[in-house]
Amino acid sequence: MTNKEAFDRYVVLILGEIYDNFPQPVELNLQKFDDTLDRNTIENFASTIDFLTREGFIRHGDGVDEGFYFSDATLTMKGLTVLNRVPEFFEEKTSWGAKFWQSLKAGQRKQARKRSKLWLLNLSQGSSGVVGINPAIRTSSMP
Repeated sequence: MTNKEAFDRYVVLILGEIYDNFPQPVELNLQKFDDTLDRNTIENFASTIDFLTREGFIRHGDGVDEGFYFSDATLTMKGLTVLNRVPEFFEEKTSWGAKFWQSLKAGQRKQARKRSKLWLLNLSQGSSGVVGINPAIRTSSMP
């Protein structure tokens, strides 16, 4: 698996886990998401969490264990807003967060990776008052 593929996978796993437990904070432990604990896997996991934190989608507590573990992780308002948005091109109106979680629960990792890439692409295009949000994405309530 390339670093980019690992990033896409961890974005879906991390956001899915946090979204499913929101508003309660969760502990993000690499061992919950991956059986391989080599240096590259640890760095990809930690770097994905760092990216999501720096970009303002999640926050976590001070409890960090060398990239394996991050305490008290939760969505920020920006993360919650983005995950509750529904892209208009989906026929069924389900939020990004719900789509991530549905893919993971169904064991559809390839579909989850595709949704992650599509979500990141939409974040990088256009603006609708929220930095990086495509105006073609509208807000909807959770199913």
